[in-house]
Amino acid sequence: MLPRDPVRAQMWARIAADAGDSAAAALSDSIAATMSEPDLAEAERRARACLASGYHACE
Repeated sequence: MLPRDPVRAQMWARIAADAGDSAAAALSDSIAATMSEPDLAEAERRARACLASGYHACE
């Protein structure tokens, strides 16, 4: 089993939500409600880096 990684989960949910996936938007909201502000900021930073790299730098 893989360890839970809410930062990574939020990163991918946010990317999908921003692409128009309404289920991902609801998931992103749910995940975000459990996260600290620093973790949310890190997820956003990772999402921006992932998109900027054309999905090549998606930690």
